[in-house]
Amino acid sequence: MLIYEAAYAIGLRLVDAVRPQRRWSGELWGTRVAFVKLLHARTVAEVAFFDAWAVIFAVLMLHVGLDAVRARTVSFASVGFALAVANVAAGLSLIPIGLGVFEGTITLLTIAAGATPGEAAAGGLLYRGFNDVFMAGFGAMIALATRRRRRPVPGS
Repeated sequence: MLIYEAAYAIGLRLVDAVRPQRRWSGELWGTRVAFVKLLHARTVAEVAFFDAWAVIFAVLMLHVGLDAVRARTVSFASVGFALAVANVAAGLSLIPIGLGVFEGTITLLTIAAGATPGEAAAGGLLYRGFNDVFMAGFGAMIALATRRRRRPVPGS
């Protein structure tokens, strides 16, 4: 609906038909414009390139975590499959950030791929811990680097 302008216009007319929702019609039109800009070939190619590298590094990080706890029987492909299924399962769960669902899925699938239960659980927890700590640290560095100094409010 966002791509096809005529269908989007029909949707906007439906939004405008309900009086309390009319205030959002301007923002909704802007959303379509921004979304269409995202579909330019160069933008899609850049996002796909960087996302592919992010996936490779995530799978590599889980593989290294499993290797660190001596679960060396799990192949790179099995680790990638386990990570993909765990991310989907965590996304479908109603628990915030899929806490427990993600780790449990990683554990079950790496056990199925040949790791012992202890190795699988430890590797999954290592991955989750380092991934979350790294992301939080990286985000904090970006926030500090891009933080604007606040101007003092006159009269305070």
